[in-house]
Amino acid sequence: MDNNNSLLCFHCATIIDNGCSECPNCGEFIDKKSYERILNKLNQYILFGYSYRTKYEQQYAKAGKIETKYQFGFLSDAFAWAGLAVLGGVIGGASWDFVKQLVRKIAVQTRDENLEKLVSNEKSLKLFSDYMLDYHRSFKGVTKEVQDAIYEEMRAHIAEEIKPLENIDFDDKVQILKFLKRYAKKAGEKHRKSKISVSIVKGLWGKTKVSIEIDK
Repeated sequence: MDNNNSLLCFHCATIIDNGCSECPNCGEFIDKKSYERILNKLNQYILFGYSYRTKYEQQYAKAGKIETKYQFGFLSDAFAWAGLAVLGGVIGGASWDFVKQLVRKIAVQTRDENLEKLVSNEKSLKLFSDYMLDYHRSFKGVTKEVQDAIYEEMRAHIAEEIKPLENIDFDDKVQILKFLKRYAKKAGEKHRKSKISVSIVKGLWGKTKVSIEIDK
């Protein structure tokens, strides 16, 4: 399944065609603008809260320091959907059993091998859930070394979005410092703006009344 051409119904967790304006399974209206905002936020959780953190923690645990830097892109939409599912548990109040069923349904529908592997191991899924919550709490409990590496990656991604000043003198340390501070400020703003509100996740999945049993 091509996730980039699909949507996830936030009412019944059915994956549908991107062209649909309502879910053919439950009839729920699909607000495309709201959907894109939520998905963009979740991609930040996955990229910085999970992908980069996992790699940098592994490196720090092995070498006691971080020397090698990475450059990751966004994972599949399936991971963003799974991230939203676990947030429904950790900040939305859904039960862990419900979350596991929900993520499993997403994995089965997408046939995403990496997500299926994550779902098959409850310890890994719980870690994924914890990382989503830690990102939401501004990396609470994450070591300073790993936090610094993640924020550096955030600044690097922001740098790709900001057009450099044409008249900047890269030999001028004062100008360079101001430019870096600008990136740091933008990275902090991006982190704050990417957070999902509790009210959003509490209103998803039909308030847990819709059956999410996997069709056989």
